Amino acid sequence: MSNMQLDTLRRIVQEINTSVSLHESLEIMVNQVSEAMHVDVCSIYLLDERNLRFVLMATKGLNPNSVGTVSLHTSEGLVGLV
Repeated sequence: MSNMQLDTLRRIVQEINTSVSLHESLEIMVNQVSEAMHVDVCSIYLLDERNLRFVLMATKGLNPNSVGTVSLHTSEGLVGLV
């Protein structure tokens, strides 16, 4: 990992450390990671173990109204493969 990549990671971690909630932390992550990777879309799904579903919890580039409502079964889509 290059020094520039480590600096970017440090900056993201420091900003997340200042957040006051999980929601804010996830928003910081999608915004900072999408900026660092120069991509238009970045999303975070969290696993709902009881229902075996990945729930969209933060996004940059997808419909923000989908957060908390869109989910994928653990065997569906790219999220299921990762």
